[in-house]
Amino acid sequence: MMSRKIIAIIAIAFVVLAIVRLRARDISEQISSAENAVLAVLQAHGMTDNDVIFREQSSWKRSGIRGKSINYVVDLRAWASSNELAEEIKKKLRDINGVNLSKVYFRRDKDKKGTAYFEIAFKGNIILLFTVENVSSGWVKNESEETRTPKLALVLDDFGYTRKNLDDLKELGVPLTIAVLPNAPFSKKVSFFAEDNGVEVILHLPLEPDRKNVQLEEGTIMVGMEEGAIKNTISRALKTVPTASGVSNHQGSRATGDKETMEIVLGEVKKNGLYYLDSMTTSRSVCEKIAGEKGLTFAKRDVFLDMDLNEGHIKRQLEKAENVARAEGYVVAIGHEREATLKVLKEMIPEMKNRGIQFVGLSEIIEPESAGQGSK
Repeated sequence: MMSRKIIAIIAIAFVVLAIVRLRARDISEQISSAENAVLAVLQAHGMTDNDVIFREQSSWKRSGIRGKSINYVVDLRAWASSNELAEEIKKKLRDINGVNLSKVYFRRDKDKKGTAYFEIAFKGNIILLFTVENVSSGWVKNESEETRTPKLALVLDDFGYTRKNLDDLKELGVPLTIAVLPNAPFSKKVSFFAEDNGVEVILHLPLEPDRKNVQLEEGTIMVGMEEGAIKNTISRALKTVPTASGVSNHQGSRATGDKETMEIVLGEVKKNGLYYLDSMTTSRSVCEKIAGEKGLTFAKRDVFLDMDLNEGHIKRQLEKAENVARAEGYVVAIGHEREATLKVLKEMIPEMKNRGIQFVGLSEIIEPESAGQGSK
């Protein structure tokens, strides 16, 4: 039999191991190194401190990592192509473990000049967003990419608790999609109103988040629930949002990373003839893989508009969405039923339409032949 001393040592070892696992890794050093690397490239092309138009940062903690996202807008006065800058940034980042240039977008303004957008990530987590004005269109590959109509599917989450913003949907004057929470006081009324006014509706299905200190919606699907309970929860939810053409996850950073849970959830989505939008609340999501295996029509969020309710931030996120749409052909942007978001949308939608952005319902960019392969 083990002595009490040995048992105590083993217990202490388990506690220490648990603490180490729970402690989030701080990647501030990698972020600072990446920031300095990109700034060095831009400075080599003539950028000065006076050319930094905007800089903001926000802290985050997810999946055992603690860091920050830094958003820059800079003016590059000396000539450079977005392709040239991208290659130089890639080289500078090679020596920073886990960091890479994940995406580049370009928006044409005039005379082959425009704005380039550089997205830098650490193991899938965005840490730097550089919007660089006054660069050339060297990154654009061919004429068809320059002339195709970029489409933006705008999704507004969290409807169902009030009817006060419904008239705003009509005032926006463009096709869009709203995600309605089930079991809320006005879920059905909002759902029918949207259908009557040509607004696409999806069920905003509550799924378990990672954080333990958040208020859960009624009918939240938890990891470990029995299959029958999950199916019954989804069935009840759909009855309160009867006009839904698809389903998205509300919260769900834990559940969408759990294969067993999402096998059941996406199976029910498929059985009901609906599509699935992954809100991408975690980089560990297994939804796209499972959707592909089931042949389920699937899309995923590209841009969050209003994690910060500052109007300037929302505008910059809409600009980012426009950049993605021009680079990829289409983009899925998610916002919320919030006063600041609706105000910015009313202001910017006419401007974006004038620049050639086509707003569409989410189902319009999910082609049947792409079922299970994602919208990207």
